[in-house]
Amino acid sequence: MKALKNMTYSIFLAAGSLFLPVSLNAQKSFNIHGRVMDANEQGLAFATIALYKEADSTFISGTVSDQEGYFSLSHSDSENYYLLFSFVGFENHLEKVSLQDEASVELGIIRLSEERIELAEARIIGERIKARQEIDKTTYYVNKQMEKTSGTTMDLIKYIPGVQVDLFHKVSLEGNSKVLILVNGKERDENFLHQLDPARIDKIEIRNQPGAEFRSDVSGVIHVFLKDEERRGLSGHLYSEIPVRKNEVYAFPSANINLSMKKVNLNLSYGGALSYFDIEGINNKNITLSGQNVLIARSTKKVQEYWSHKIHCGLDILHDKRNMISVYGFLNPYSSEFDGKVSLSEFRSGSLMNSWTARQDDRDRNLSAYGTVYYKHLFRTQGGELSVDLNYYGYKGENNSWLGLENGDTLISSSYPLHHAFSARVDLQLPLTDGLLLKAGMREMRQEMSDSFWNTFQLGELISAGYASLALNKGKIQISGGLRIEHALQDLPDSQTGKLLSLLPRISVKHDLTTKSTLGISYRKTLERPSISQLNSNIKVIDSYSSIQGNPELAPAVHQELSLDYSILLKNNYLSMAGFYTRTDHRMEYLVTVSNEPHAIYSMQNLGIIDQVGVKLLGSLKPLKRVSFNPYVKVYRALTRGNRLAHEHGIADQRGMVLESGFSLSALFRKDFVLSTMFKYNSAQIGIQGNSFEDMLYFFSIEKTFKDKYMIGLSTAVPFLKSFTYQGSETTRKDLNEYTEDNIQMSLIPVWMKFKYTFSSGRKNSRIERSDDFIEQPRRNGLF
Repeated sequence: MKALKNMTYSIFLAAGSLFLPVSLNAQKSFNIHGRVMDANEQGLAFATIALYKEADSTFISGTVSDQEGYFSLSHSDSENYYLLFSFVGFENHLEKVSLQDEASVELGIIRLSEERIELAEARIIGERIKARQEIDKTTYYVNKQMEKTSGTTMDLIKYIPGVQVDLFHKVSLEGNSKVLILVNGKERDENFLHQLDPARIDKIEIRNQPGAEFRSDVSGVIHVFLKDEERRGLSGHLYSEIPVRKNEVYAFPSANINLSMKKVNLNLSYGGALSYFDIEGINNKNITLSGQNVLIARSTKKVQEYWSHKIHCGLDILHDKRNMISVYGFLNPYSSEFDGKVSLSEFRSGSLMNSWTARQDDRDRNLSAYGTVYYKHLFRTQGGELSVDLNYYGYKGENNSWLGLENGDTLISSSYPLHHAFSARVDLQLPLTDGLLLKAGMREMRQEMSDSFWNTFQLGELISAGYASLALNKGKIQISGGLRIEHALQDLPDSQTGKLLSLLPRISVKHDLTTKSTLGISYRKTLERPSISQLNSNIKVIDSYSSIQGNPELAPAVHQELSLDYSILLKNNYLSMAGFYTRTDHRMEYLVTVSNEPHAIYSMQNLGIIDQVGVKLLGSLKPLKRVSFNPYVKVYRALTRGNRLAHEHGIADQRGMVLESGFSLSALFRKDFVLSTMFKYNSAQIGIQGNSFEDMLYFFSIEKTFKDKYMIGLSTAVPFLKSFTYQGSETTRKDLNEYTEDNIQMSLIPVWMKFKYTFSSGRKNSRIERSDDFIEQPRRNGLF
């Protein structure tokens, strides 16, 4: 009855406001504005706001909020009033306001509480909508079932359609690995997601085509929003996987402690990653030299030892409602070593010419550090803000690999990379008119890359960027467009200088067909810049028959994407279908050249163009009351067109169909038992010189929560497979055929235990947001 009463009142209010007197236009005008939101920080569209005189409760004026919950109401009499906020399914809210000297009255955020219906001991609250499609992003809302079926936020994002997580917890978004992860606007990485309790997550935004405000090398954004209110006092958690077998160590321990005071928030956390596996690999090269067939067969049996320990520290200071400062940094020592046995044989026309066995011993020590100071100022104009970000990233490595041959000889490969980067950025957001938002900013980054083992490699780069974008929201049609301009100046070896000016446009148009379905079209152009290892021209020895080197003259790869998307909401189930076309120019790949010894050199080169045309389907579904199903399927036709360098080396153009697929499934049973599974399968990925592949990946997990504080569980990965190909490639051309496979050897049913303890105390407090600037790309060991 109360909901019906609120709805009826809204109708009369809208009609009555058309006949209000307008004879006071010459008097001083007062403007009242703010935003109406629910407890989960979602803007409430079309909420009713009514203005009454405080003295006699006479109705004066009224309005409704826009699609984001913002409202504005004007009046001309200087007096005391109160505002009545109402919305169907929510409790009414009263707010006193005095119109005296200030012409503009900012009320800030008005939160409405959900209306609850209680029947005996049963409490019914409407379930949150699973997803919402917006002009430049898709928002997935976290509900109670998602919280209970996730041990960490890394588990939670596996339930987001299109997000894929591999065995080593590397995150990709619809097949793209250059993903920026933000937490409340703050740049983080996969490791940080292990430290977040899913109960703290409100929603997750996915941007497949990020706007002009994001760096040019970002292919997608996963933005995790925490619930706005945190407990004032101490809170935190402890979490870890516990290995059952010593040769199957697979653990991502984390610890977090957060101290919140009235205007200060301090956070200290630790995130670790440990993986120890037995790995067997093969690499066979069939080479044609002077009409003679040469086979070089390489096999390895190694133990992978990877460890990482990252310590985070953050301090947020809320000076007042309009000025915020955030300081954050991390320190991360890590190592990735492969120790074991390497066997190699050379055959010519079927006859054994040479063979040897060696012991490989790696020493790999890396240290990275990051620090940032961020300031944000909120203007009095609703939605206007200015932010400034200063940050530093540093990396130092010591990477050595020894091959001890049977005859006593030793092959040594060494590098000591250094990387320092300083960045400054300024961003402005300003509403121009009702429904029109301007975003603009500039960024400058200076980085230096070198290798102290090879004094010949030193590279400096200065990247200057500016952007501007406009977003127009006019009812059922929303338009967003922007342009990013980047100028890169490189100091290359041998006193060379390289310059590159890039214009990177982005535009998106969305039309709301109905209240539950949308149709959108978007276009974006981005860059993929080479990494430090891809630029280092010094030769790194793999074995006596092969070596690898970078190329300081590499041009960035250029990506363009055009997509047409349709999404629909069916009883809180979300489905999205899209057709797309992507083009990559100056594709960067390792080109294999073979000398007469024979010796193969893998050198990084720009090799041509790849086109992709296809369709994709993803959804967030609930087929049963306690079952959640999130599918993702992407099918496309790939066509490669090699450049002159590729054709000179006998690389033929390729075409073929590619499938990327995956799903997550969770079931919540009584007494907080959770059963979940995740599946991922991608067919061979087509490149210019060859194809890359991996085995299907699947996880099973069962967990039990006690008293909302303790969680124990068991999980397994790829049971019954015993050998899992985590990376492989095949190269075919007229003078070379190469096949590579690296397989993790596992028991019949590998099992890991999980444990989590969560604690909290005190009252609630709010948090501060900041923006992004760097993506750390950890170096991977192995052939490439």
